Amino acid sequence: MRKITVGLLIFLTGLGFGWYTRSYWGIQPIQTAQSAIPAPSKPVSAGEPAVDRTPSLRARVDDIGGLLERGDFGAVLERYAVAAFPGY
Repeated sequence: MRKITVGLLIFLTGLGFGWYTRSYWGIQPIQTAQSAIPAPSKPVSAGEPAVDRTPSLRARVDDIGGLLERGDFGAVLERYAVAAFPGY
């Protein structure tokens, strides 16, 4: 019986402490996230064509697929390194 009484007192103490902290911390306003600010973009002029100077991803995949079919694994690794790490 003594263990039940001690357990009940500990539970009620925790319950009261939780209620007190919830009431105390609930007074301040909740902080919200700042709204997104759109970044300025560079306008595209009508006289300047939008040309992609890099080969398309589909062309790279087809090229690597052809090399894999021929079994030229050294060339595949070189093409992968160029595609994955363009600065090297």
